[in-house]
Amino acid sequence: MQDKTPTGSLKWVTQEIVASLAQVAKQVDADANLGDAITVLFEVRGTFLALPLPAAALVAEEVQRACEVLSDCSAAHHDQIREALALALMQLPDYCLLYTSP
Repeated sequence: MQDKTPTGSLKWVTQEIVASLAQVAKQVDADANLGDAITVLFEVRGTFLALPLPAAALVAEEVQRACEVLSDCSAAHHDQIREALALALMQLPDYCLLYTSP
């Protein structure tokens, strides 16, 4: 089934989404307070839902949930969670750029 994504709208916000995801990646890498990252991911998810890009919104939601788990000091498997987050935060901007490339 062909996805009928409004690429014009996505082109307008792609750079902001990419910058926001880079900010989240820096916070995850720095092992900083992830409260800001969770808020940014909530906004990115909302943007994906408005475009509509439901698959990207689901990934953003899962990344947000992983950040919430990672921010919990009692969570097990911090290294595996951090690795999965890093991978998702590298791939999600590429997904956006896939829809905006000619």
